[in-house]
Amino acid sequence: MYTDQKNDVVMAVANSVADAAFAAATRNHPATPATVRRLWATVTTVISTAASVITFTYRPTPGSATGQVTLGTLTIPNTTAVGKFLYKNLTSAQKIMPGGELVASFSGGSAGAATLGVTTDPSWDSEGNNTNAIASA
Repeated sequence: MYTDQKNDVVMAVANSVADAAFAAATRNHPATPATVRRLWATVTTVISTAASVITFTYRPTPGSATGQVTLGTLTIPNTTAVGKFLYKNLTSAQKIMPGGELVASFSGGSAGAATLGVTTDPSWDSEGNNTNAIASA
Protein backbone atom coordinates (compact mmCIF):
# COMPACT_ATOMS: atom_id res chain seq x y z
CA MET A 1 0.00 0.00 0.00
CA TYR A 2 1.22 3.49 -0.82
CA THR A 3 1.08 5.85 2.11
CA ASP A 4 1.86 9.06 0.25
CA GLN A 5 -0.63 9.05 -2.61
CA LYS A 6 -1.97 12.50 -3.57
CA ASN A 7 -4.85 13.41 -5.84
CA ASP A 8 -5.41 16.76 -7.52
CA VAL A 9 -9.02 17.89 -7.74
CA VAL A 10 -9.71 20.56 -10.37
CA MET A 11 -12.45 22.78 -9.01
CA ALA A 12 -12.66 25.10 -11.99
CA VAL A 13 -11.04 25.09 -15.39
CA ALA A 14 -9.44 28.29 -16.64
CA ASN A 15 -11.80 31.22 -16.42
CA SER A 16 -11.73 34.90 -15.48
CA VAL A 17 -10.81 35.67 -11.88
CA ALA A 18 -12.98 38.81 -12.19
CA ASP A 19 -16.15 37.13 -13.47
CA ALA A 20 -18.79 37.28 -10.71
CA ALA A 21 -20.95 34.61 -12.37
CA PHE A 22 -17.95 32.29 -12.61
CA ALA A 23 -17.10 32.92 -8.95
CA ALA A 24 -20.66 32.11 -7.91
CA ALA A 25 -20.55 28.82 -9.82
CA THR A 26 -17.10 27.62 -8.75
CA ARG A 27 -18.05 24.53 -6.80
CA ASN A 28 -16.91 20.93 -6.62
CA HIS A 29 -18.75 18.03 -5.03
CA PRO A 30 -16.40 15.28 -3.82
CA ALA A 31 -17.24 11.72 -4.83
CA THR A 32 -14.91 10.04 -2.34
CA PRO A 33 -13.79 10.92 1.18
CA ALA A 34 -10.48 12.77 1.22
CA THR A 35 -8.31 15.13 3.25
CA VAL A 36 -7.41 18.49 1.68
CA ARG A 37 -3.68 19.26 2.07
CA ARG A 38 -2.99 22.01 -0.50
CA LEU A 39 -4.81 24.82 -2.34
CA TRP A 40 -3.54 25.78 -5.79
CA ALA A 41 -4.06 27.90 -8.89
CA THR A 42 -2.39 27.89 -12.30
CA VAL A 43 -2.48 31.22 -14.14
CA THR A 44 -3.72 30.84 -17.72
CA THR A 45 -4.11 34.53 -18.66
CA VAL A 46 -1.85 37.17 -17.10
CA ILE A 47 -3.27 38.86 -13.99
CA SER A 48 -3.07 42.44 -15.21
CA THR A 49 -5.07 45.00 -13.22
CA ALA A 50 -4.94 44.08 -9.50
CA ALA A 51 -4.17 41.19 -7.18
CA SER A 52 -6.91 38.59 -6.89
CA VAL A 53 -7.68 36.82 -3.62
CA ILE A 54 -9.30 33.37 -3.85
CA THR A 55 -10.94 31.94 -0.73
CA PHE A 56 -11.47 28.16 -0.55
CA THR A 57 -14.31 26.92 1.67
CA TYR A 58 -15.73 23.47 2.51
CA ARG A 59 -19.45 23.10 3.23
CA PRO A 60 -20.74 19.83 4.71
CA THR A 61 -24.10 20.56 3.02
CA PRO A 62 -24.14 22.06 -0.50
CA GLY A 63 -25.55 25.58 -0.66
CA SER A 64 -25.57 25.99 3.13
CA ALA A 65 -23.14 28.03 5.22
CA THR A 66 -24.03 25.97 8.30
CA GLY A 67 -20.87 24.26 9.52
CA GLN A 68 -18.73 25.63 6.69
CA VAL A 69 -14.96 25.83 7.18
CA THR A 70 -12.62 28.25 5.43
CA LEU A 71 -9.69 26.18 4.18
CA GLY A 72 -7.53 29.18 3.31
CA THR A 73 -6.80 31.83 0.73
CA LEU A 74 -4.47 32.27 -2.22
CA THR A 75 -3.40 35.68 -3.43
CA ILE A 76 -2.43 35.95 -7.08
CA PRO A 77 -0.33 39.13 -7.35
CA ASN A 78 -0.83 41.68 -10.09
CA THR A 79 1.29 40.95 -13.21
CA THR A 80 1.51 37.23 -12.44
CA ALA A 81 2.45 35.59 -15.73
CA VAL A 82 0.81 32.74 -17.59
CA GLY A 83 2.05 29.35 -16.42
CA LYS A 84 2.82 30.38 -12.85
CA PHE A 85 1.59 27.88 -10.25
CA LEU A 86 0.61 29.27 -6.86
CA TYR A 87 -0.02 27.03 -3.88
CA LYS A 88 -0.56 27.01 -0.14
CA ASN A 89 0.05 23.94 2.00
CA LEU A 90 -2.50 23.75 4.81
CA THR A 91 -1.23 23.55 8.37
CA SER A 92 -4.58 22.02 9.41
CA ALA A 93 -5.83 19.43 6.94
CA GLN A 94 -9.60 19.32 6.36
CA LYS A 95 -11.57 16.14 5.73
CA ILE A 96 -14.15 16.39 2.96
CA MET A 97 -16.95 13.91 2.37
CA PRO A 98 -19.30 12.94 -0.46
CA GLY A 99 -22.43 15.03 -0.05
CA GLY A 100 -20.32 18.09 0.79
CA GLU A 101 -19.17 20.98 -1.37
CA LEU A 102 -15.89 22.77 -2.05
CA VAL A 103 -16.36 26.45 -2.95
CA ALA A 104 -13.92 29.02 -4.35
CA SER A 105 -14.82 32.71 -4.19
CA PHE A 106 -12.97 35.79 -5.40
CA SER A 107 -12.32 39.28 -4.11
CA GLY A 108 -10.20 42.14 -5.33
CA GLY A 109 -11.35 41.78 -8.91
CA SER A 110 -8.75 41.50 -11.63
CA ALA A 111 -8.28 40.88 -15.30
CA GLY A 112 -6.77 37.48 -15.91
CA ALA A 113 -7.68 33.83 -15.58
CA ALA A 114 -6.66 30.77 -13.59
CA THR A 115 -7.47 27.11 -13.11
CA LEU A 116 -8.21 26.31 -9.45
CA GLY A 117 -7.91 23.15 -7.43
CA VAL A 118 -6.95 21.33 -4.27
CA THR A 119 -4.57 18.47 -3.56
CA THR A 120 -5.93 15.72 -1.34
CA ASP A 121 -4.91 12.53 0.40
CA PRO A 122 -7.38 9.68 -0.19
CA SER A 123 -9.36 8.52 2.80
CA TRP A 124 -10.19 4.84 2.78
CA ASP A 125 -13.53 5.17 4.55
CA SER A 126 -16.37 2.91 3.54
CA GLU A 127 -19.81 4.08 2.51
CA GLY A 128 -21.08 2.89 5.87
CA ASN A 129 -19.12 5.69 7.55
CA ASN A 130 -20.87 8.36 5.50
CA THR A 131 -24.38 9.27 6.57
CA ASN A 132 -24.90 11.01 3.19
CA ALA A 133 -24.24 7.82 1.18
CA ILE A 134 -27.28 6.00 -0.17
CA ALA A 135 -26.91 2.83 -2.23
CA SER A 136 -28.79 3.01 -5.52
CA ALA A 137 -31.08 0.23 -6.73
